Amino acid sequence: MHFSCRTFIGTPSPDFWSQYWENEPDDFSLVTKRGHLFGLISLYKTSSSSDLKQIGRQIIEDIDSTYFSDNQIDLSIPLALTQSLEQTLSTHQKQDYQISLQICVIYQSTAYFIIYDSGQISLCRSLQVSSLLNNSQIDNLEVISGPIQNGDKILLSTAAFIEKISWNQIKNTLVEAKIQTIEEDFLSRLYSQDDQSKLAAALIQVHTDESDNLASQTFTTPESTKPEISSPPTVSKSFKSPSKNAFFGQIKNIISLASRPRPLYASSPASPQAEKRKKINLIIAIVLLVALAFSSIFAFQKNQAEQKESRYQTTKLELQNKIKEAQTIKNLDLNSAQEFTREAQKILDEMKKLELYPQETDTFQTEINNLLSQTGSAESFQPESFYNTTIINKQAKYRRLYLSDTILYLLDIQNHRLDSLDITNKSTKNITQDDNLSKVLSFAKDLDNYFFISSDTLYQLTENKLISKVDLADINPGLSVSDFAFWNSSAYILDSANNTIWRLPPSASGFSTPTKWLKDNQTLPYNPVSLAINGKIWILSQSGQIVPYLQGIKNDFDNPLSESFSSANHLVTTLQTDILAFSTADNQIFILNKQGQSIAKYNFDKLEISDLAIDEAGNRLYVLCSDQNIYQLSL
Repeated sequence: MHFSCRTFIGTPSPDFWSQYWENEPDDFSLVTKRGHLFGLISLYKTSSSSDLKQIGRQIIEDIDSTYFSDNQIDLSIPLALTQSLEQTLSTHQKQDYQISLQICVIYQSTAYFIIYDSGQISLCRSLQVSSLLNNSQIDNLEVISGPIQNGDKILLSTAAFIEKISWNQIKNTLVEAKIQTIEEDFLSRLYSQDDQSKLAAALIQVHTDESDNLASQTFTTPESTKPEISSPPTVSKSFKSPSKNAFFGQIKNIISLASRPRPLYASSPASPQAEKRKKINLIIAIVLLVALAFSSIFAFQKNQAEQKESRYQTTKLELQNKIKEAQTIKNLDLNSAQEFTREAQKILDEMKKLELYPQETDTFQTEINNLLSQTGSAESFQPESFYNTTIINKQAKYRRLYLSDTILYLLDIQNHRLDSLDITNKSTKNITQDDNLSKVLSFAKDLDNYFFISSDTLYQLTENKLISKVDLADINPGLSVSDFAFWNSSAYILDSANNTIWRLPPSASGFSTPTKWLKDNQTLPYNPVSLAINGKIWILSQSGQIVPYLQGIKNDFDNPLSESFSSANHLVTTLQTDILAFSTADNQIFILNKQGQSIAKYNFDKLEISDLAIDEAGNRLYVLCSDQNIYQLSL
């Protein structure tokens, strides 16, 4: 069983904070007892003294640690869930803030629901939508449960979300078949609200193993099948207008006949009436001659225009089919898509020569340029600059990039600096300047703590100084650090020498004894260089191979990229995005999705790529380059 999750949270405000989270422990024995937990927490400030974000994240950590603790392993899920909330909430006495919680636990084929304080939990099954829990009383924690089925959709929401979006509209949206349609509808209605405070919801869709098998059968496409393009209809040529030479030949004949000498003969003087008739006949002949000339010219021009229009429409149909081919093949092979797009450009060049419909040809040119830039054409791609880091420091040599909420953190190893950049208002701040930064390979942020890793030490920033927390030689003398990241306050270190991942769980003094995270003596792909975590751990090898792992076990993933790279690096993803992105030594960025489809390839040409970061809220990818500029790509 697996799940699709989407969140809908309004713009943060000083008096309101909300976050969706989910948790499934690494320990399989706990999973078999406790299942998978989903939660939505909202805090409402009643005075100005509390840091809602810090309080909320601590509550999440306390709920997870108590619910999944070994002390409660023998309790039933309803009792464990109730006691976990009671124990957590008892340590957070609400003086100047109000807590709202909606929690769902799915264990095997049963779902358990609980609400604290306010909000609503709703269930959509087929075309039926019901409210399961609504506005629970503060002193009464009630757990309800029931069987869960494939395709069920569960909505955790605040009371304000139900009120402002409206219950009728929510029901009409939840019955939509595609979760993307539901997401687009809710987000558009959320962002159309003038006041988005207190608006928060999370959607969970359940997928069983049977639905996975059915989906794989339904969407399998034969590799050799290619669409056939029928020939465009030919234009009838039954009418043929006279050529220019033929037309002027007729004029010349008429003039020559008019100027031919007539025989001399004697006659009586013509009467005035006869002379008048001759003049009238001559004028009529001239008028008819001019009319014939204009008629022939008009017919010729009309025929030329019809032939040009026919050629334009025939070429347009060929162009549309070629662009469609490029878009179809793009998810499977970016290089082939670029070839199709270049063929489309040649067809468009022929269309432009006809000098018809310039606005339409401009639209086609824009579409082709976008396809070329997304399939690796350097000449068609111009990266959009976001920020010049030399504004922070004229001698800037930033090499690493990290995004947390709306803050970009920039690490300059050469100048021993860590600086921050607010992507909303572009304000900057120096976090620290410490000589130990010269040895750092990478860094990460967990809650409000900064951690740095070198080849032999894991540091924590404490009182503006880097303090050693873990001697990596104690873990394994031959350990070679390639990358590291945090997940649920545990540090995960990628060891390229031993082709494994070390997990360092948190403890009161820092970190507990490190353990190998991979199970069953599994090893990573050859030469792993980067990792990214969003529940699964995604590993990128130097050759560009991507492999996901869940709970220490390798998962299947069809890599759509046929090419091999000499040096891939900087793999990034986030909790809720469907995007995987990484860069290569030849300054290209590849963007994939987690279903194994290629999305785009951007060629930065001579701009050396230093690091990447995904802005999940803004749907953007930030790219730090060696020219010390940060560029942005729309996802």
